[in-house]
Parts: sequence; C-alpha cells; structure tokens
Amino acid sequence: MVAEILNQLLAIPSPTFQEQAKVAYIKQFLLENCMPSTLIEHEDNLIFQKEIDKQLPTIALIGHSDVVPSHKLPFEKDGKLYGAGASDMQAGLACFLSVLSTLQEQLAYNILLIVYAREEGTPLEKNGLASLIKAYPELMRSIDCAIVGEPTDNTIQLGCLGSCHASVTITGKEAHSARPWNGENALYKALPIIQTLRDYTSKAVTINTLEFKEVISITECQVSPGRTSVPAECSFNINYRFGPDKTSEQAFAHIKEVVASSGVRDVNCELTDSVYAGKIIESNFVDQIIKKINKPIQAKQAWTDVAQLAENGIPCFNFGPGLQSQAHKEDEYADLMLCENYIESLQNILKKGD
Repeated sequence: MVAEILNQLLAIPSPTFQEQAKVAYIKQFLLENCMPSTLIEHEDNLIFQKEIDKQLPTIALIGHSDVVPSHKLPFEKDGKLYGAGASDMQAGLACFLSVLSTLQEQLAYNILLIVYAREEGTPLEKNGLASLIKAYPELMRSIDCAIVGEPTDNTIQLGCLGSCHASVTITGKEAHSARPWNGENALYKALPIIQTLRDYTSKAVTINTLEFKEVISITECQVSPGRTSVPAECSFNINYRFGPDKTSEQAFAHIKEVVASSGVRDVNCELTDSVYAGKIIESNFVDQIIKKINKPIQAKQAWTDVAQLAENGIPCFNFGPGLQSQAHKEDEYADLMLCENYIESLQNILKKGD
C-alpha cells in the first residue's frame, strides 16, 4: 500500500511555494481513508486531528510537502521508488498516511498529522510549520511527542545543528590585468581567509552522550566582474553549523573570530541570517516511545524543524524512512523495504495493545 501512496505523491509536482496540488491530494486521502476528528487548513498547510481520549497523550507526525529536485515522473526499479523528493521527505508522508489509514480505530494515542509547506531553503518567517505554531499555539502545546519524518535512514536522531550565514567582503584596489602592480587583487588578499577556513578543525559538542560536529565552510564566492581587471572586491558566504549549546549570537561571534584570526585587513563581516539549533527536551513519554521504536540513536548533523518545535517547548525527534544520502539528488529514490520497516515501527508505538 505504501508504494502506491508514495507513487501518487511523487506524481504531483510540489516545488517550494507550489505545494497546493499535493496538499489537496493529501487532504482528500485523509477524508476518504482516515476519518479525522478535525481537519484544519491554514494557508498551504494541513492539520489532521484524531482525538481518542483527552486523557491520553498526543503524538504528532510531522512532515513537509515541498521538494527540491525538478519534477520527473516516478518509477519503480529493484525495490526503489524514484522521484523528486522521494527520500526528502515524501516517503515519510506516504508512511504516515499508510499507518493512519490502516490503524483507524486501533490508535493508542491522540494523533496529529501536520503537513506543512515551504520548508526547503526558506527563512523561518516563510516556513509553513512556523506559521502553524503561531496560528495554533494551544494545539501545538498539546503535543507530548512530535516525530519529524525527515530522512534518517530509520535511525532516531535527536536535536539538530543550528545554521549561521555571514557575508564576508575583502576590499582591494582595481587595476588593469596587464598592469596588476597598479592595484591590489582582492582575491589574492582573501587567500589567508580561505586557507584558515580550509584548515578549520571540526569541533565535537557532546550533549546527552550524543556528539554533534560543528563545521564551518565557504559555500559561495564572488569577485567584482571584469575579465581584464584585477578584482577590487571579493566576497564569501560563510556557513557555520553550530551545536545546541550555542546561541545564534555566539555563532556569529565565532565566525568573526575565525575570520580575524587569518590576519587579513580591510574585511567586512556581516550577519546574513541565522537559525537556532534544536535542543533536546527531556521527556519521560518520549523516552518510552524511543525505547519502543528500538532503533540506533544519533545526533542530527543538519538543521531540521525539530529546532523550532523544541524552541516552543515541544518534545520531539527526527525519525524517517528516507535515505539521507539521497536528499536533493536529481535521481532521488526511496527504499521501499525501509518504508515497510518504518511503518512497522510506527505501528508498534501507535497501535493499541492486544
């Protein structure tokens, strides 16, 4: 069943800001197969609610509807289903829908299914989950455990790294390339910064016995245009992925320290944007759920929306059937066996005991 649902999802294009058709399909599927107590539509986002008993805990299954690669018609080969966003994270959504349609009246907990738009590459103010948290704060606070179905290869990944972007500009002096001695090449001047970042040693941050690796990279580089000119300006985007023990302010301060350590003069370093890391919220109920799932536990070496859930006091973790190595690839696929195993794990925690 999950292969059929996933194939249907992959057949509908849903690049960021164009998720409407896919959300409409999910809404219709839920109405026809899952008997919601409540179905909330907000912008391009959906909240499916199945309330069993107000005294029971609430588990939220959370996933985004948008994908990164360009759309292609899905196809299956050798137990893999290929298509845009197959692993990130249409496989997770397909498994959520499969489980909810199968269990129906056998659910052991109150359930929220949250499907949100605009996750890929957007700032928080445009993120669909952020919009839902703002619009429905009481409903969100009712969540006792949130499972974010991002690709984790069926491992449990707690917390997440924060991400800070800074723009660094090095100023030189323009000159004709035939007479470079009349100027100062900003790109050459920037080389010590490039070397400093190249040689940067990743730092391990251990939280709750889990190791997060802090890394810093140049991800973009531009010089002032002109094939026959010595560039007067060179600019970088520096991305620092930092641990849950740091704030965004501390992360930006660290970028400035690293740049300054290169010894280069005439450097301007400005914060572009930053998003906080995901803290690990202690919860006995979440511990019980994780124990039932019984999968390896790791730190999340990336940023996901567990960060904003945790920031709002919602206990959460990443757990999804998608392959991390497949995310954002043009020939992206999901492993159907991993999907079946994931569904079994969800049923173990969501189904009433016999």
